[in-house]
Amino acid sequence: MVRKTVVIAAAALAILGGSLFAGGQAAGSQTGAAKKIVVGATLMDVKSSWFSWVKMGMEEAAAKYGAELIITNTNGDPSTEIATVENFIARKVDAMAIGAASATASAAALTKAASGGIKVIAYNSIVGKEGQFPFVGVDNSQLGYLNGKEAEAYINAKLGGKAKVAVVYTPKYGAISLARSDGFESVMKGMSGVQIVAKQIAEDQSVAENTVQNILTANSDLNIIFCWNESSFEGALSAVKSAGKTKQVKVFGVDMSPKVTQAFRTEESIGGVVTQEPVQIGFKAVENAILAAQGKEIPMDTRVPVVLVTNGNLEEFLKTHPYYIP
Repeated sequence: MVRKTVVIAAAALAILGGSLFAGGQAAGSQTGAAKKIVVGATLMDVKSSWFSWVKMGMEEAAAKYGAELIITNTNGDPSTEIATVENFIARKVDAMAIGAASATASAAALTKAASGGIKVIAYNSIVGKEGQFPFVGVDNSQLGYLNGKEAEAYINAKLGGKAKVAVVYTPKYGAISLARSDGFESVMKGMSGVQIVAKQIAEDQSVAENTVQNILTANSDLNIIFCWNESSFEGALSAVKSAGKTKQVKVFGVDMSPKVTQAFRTEESIGGVVTQEPVQIGFKAVENAILAAQGKEIPMDTRVPVVLVTNGNLEEFLKTHPYYIP
């Protein structure tokens, strides 16, 4: 099967030390006479392994530059995100690395921070007006699109160009999830023999497992499922396995995890995974925040590569990403 080549980025950050959820230090401490740079950062979901790896990268960057790091979990709630930004302003941090759940919710608070001299970096999702704040992350539509192309190749090679497809997404993280599902659907809608028979909401593993069970019950001849993130992907894999349809249904998803690695090795249901580099995203977000606070010029758009993982390149991928090994 011919696949679009996706270059795997070199493992600039191999195994990073530090506790996954250790708290940041208090703002304003000093080393000698020199005040440390203080960075306020947000995570959207500390229950997700993906964000634990983002945090690892953040902590590594802070340690490298001797900066203080204050990390707050917003649980993907826009009001909590706004309150967190206001708190960072009150604490007079030097910079922020914000993973926004909404492109608009905290834009006013972040604009206020920037106007007061605080350097703002948006990571994972763009916030505010396009180009307003320097960005670190990926093109989320590409994550879905590359999954779509891999599914397209499978459908053409194994299913004669015909398939029934389901999509799992969530409007809660609209700027991220919708871009991914739209990217996947753009490929599927271009195939005359493909029907998207279900599009359901699921934000975490347990909800996704129940949702996919219902989809499979209503569509006994389903062939393909696309899942927007790690948690929904794991839930869908569990549902397909429970239904005894690992040979019939291929699941395509976003982001690797140890559970996904285990499924690759023991089951037949994974079609492919397009994964980000969360450690690198966290590292670059905080590094750019620190450098900007130091008065150094940073790029407005820092893109981190994405990787297509299949059974064919899984073991090679794991050599440079050991944190995905169960």
